[in-house]
Amino acid sequence: MAGDAETIREAADSVADARSTLQDVDSEDVDEVLAKTDDVLANMTETLRELAVNVEVDEEVTDEHD
Repeated sequence: MAGDAETIREAADSVADARSTLQDVDSEDVDEVLAKTDDVLANMTETLRELAVNVEVDEEVTDEHD
């Protein structure tokens, strides 16, 4: 599991970057899609960050028992 937390953090950063890019788009035709996409990306980012913390804790517990 070594490195799993870092991989998850990198994925969260990628999602956050995608979200930032979408927020820069300015068009009345896509406002609803952008709003929904932004919500999904925000939720995914938070979930990935929470998973990274959980993986770190699991790795620490595993290391302590080895």
